[in-house]
Amino acid sequence: MLTLTEGWLVSFGILGILGLVLGQGLLVGLGALVVLTWLVAWGWNRASLSRVTFEREVTPLRAFVGETVEVRLRITNRKSLPVPWIRIEENFPFRLRERGKPVALRLEQGTSLIARATSLARYERVTWHFTLECGQRGLHRFGPARVMSGDVFGFFTSERAEPGQMNVLVYPNTVPLPALGMPAHRPFGEVKGGLPFYEDPTRLRGLREYTPDDPLRWVDWKATARAQAMRVRVFDPSVAHNLIVFQHVDTMGRESGRWGYSPMLLERGVTAAASIARWALEQRYSVGFATNGVSPLTDQPIRVPSSRSPQQLAAVLEALALVGPFSRESMQDFVSREIHRIPLGATLVVVTASLTPEGVGMLRDLRRRGHRTAVVWVSDRRFDIDVGPGITVYQVGDALARLESEAPFRGPSAVESVGSVGR
Repeated sequence: MLTLTEGWLVSFGILGILGLVLGQGLLVGLGALVVLTWLVAWGWNRASLSRVTFEREVTPLRAFVGETVEVRLRITNRKSLPVPWIRIEENFPFRLRERGKPVALRLEQGTSLIARATSLARYERVTWHFTLECGQRGLHRFGPARVMSGDVFGFFTSERAEPGQMNVLVYPNTVPLPALGMPAHRPFGEVKGGLPFYEDPTRLRGLREYTPDDPLRWVDWKATARAQAMRVRVFDPSVAHNLIVFQHVDTMGRESGRWGYSPMLLERGVTAAASIARWALEQRYSVGFATNGVSPLTDQPIRVPSSRSPQQLAAVLEALALVGPFSRESMQDFVSREIHRIPLGATLVVVTASLTPEGVGMLRDLRRRGHRTAVVWVSDRRFDIDVGPGITVYQVGDALARLESEAPFRGPSAVESVGSVGR
């Protein structure tokens, strides 16, 4: 950074010395002026980023597709020395685009570069405002930023990284079930069928004597010690209706032997899963969600335990916002590990665009265990797989395609309809 500047400094320093030797005041003055200018520029550059702060504000941090977020980038000079020029380079999520502005330069990892430059007087603050449209659901990251400045003569440049980052989570949109071609009234059968009545461990009624048929996990060991005889807890029955939504993220099907996925089908699956979860919560179901995909935040499977609390819809939509194409295992392997988490008598809805013979076996096994089971098929291909009796199948691909044509699709563009990923 200093090679050329030092060369000029040495040259004019020699010129000044030569002026002293020859008694030429003009040469001495010229050499001294250049050296003094260099020293001032060097010192100013060293102080340019001192006590200069960068702040980023993003509101809100949660939004739906089609909404906007407000971003403020603020730079403050907290010293008496002015800053002649300063440049901010910030990484914005590429899928959140500035309203009414051309698309910025796209960088790697789904970010775009936003650059702003200004000067700062002593103790001055400058703020830039941006309105970004949420064009796609998902996790969108701001930062890191880079701040650059230097001296007034342009001899030196200083640079500082601002490593802080902020995340905005964009929820998927939901649609009424009739828009998907599904009945709004009992789409998954009568809720009185199956095994909705079972003992709820959260509703303790009392104690009684132990019988050989009682599970050991219900033994109250403190009461047993006091009574010197086995005592087990007795629970009130629960009539809660549980619905668990499983989303299969392998949109091409592992049996195809292709390395890749269909972003369009993935987005369709997310929309369908979100719509079903919202309907079920409105019907006072206890709703849970799970997928064989992994979270980009934790690299762990995404799951939301079953609940019907007022915050459950936000929890499910947040999980669906994080769903991506990466998976570590097949859907059937994932469900077999999750089966112990599924409440007795729960209705299971599998949202998928591909189904292997092993997946069919998984569906039949769930049905044999007493669960009402349904398949929501989001692919354009006709569903012609024999899944056996008692399993409801809804083909919603055509309905979702119509919704996409009626309004601008908020997912990947047509040219990105097949993306390549590794597993």
